[in-house]
Amino acid sequence: MGDILDEYLNQTITYEKYKQSDGLGNGSYEATIDLPCRIEDKIKLVRDKKGNQVVVNNTIYLKGSALTLNVEDKLGGRVVIAVGTITDLDGENVGWLGYTQ
Repeated sequence: MGDILDEYLNQTITYEKYKQSDGLGNGSYEATIDLPCRIEDKIKLVRDKKGNQVVVNNTIYLKGSALTLNVEDKLGGRVVIAVGTITDLDGENVGWLGYTQ
């Protein structure tokens, strides 16, 4: 399934890993890197880290072997609101779904 996912990820997005908060609500991030992805512009409802339903505008598909995507990371300069996984038929995590507003 990894090969199929590679063919599907024909776009690029910037990724910034969340490091920590300064206590005032401002987060700091690691250096920006470019990742292959697939961006789907579609409005949908997801649950944020507090369990609240929120509207997101984008679903971003990423390959999972290179990173671990978490809520509060940034994709394309936007904060990730929720995260999902892409699994193959053996139950292995092969990718990530990042939801942003």
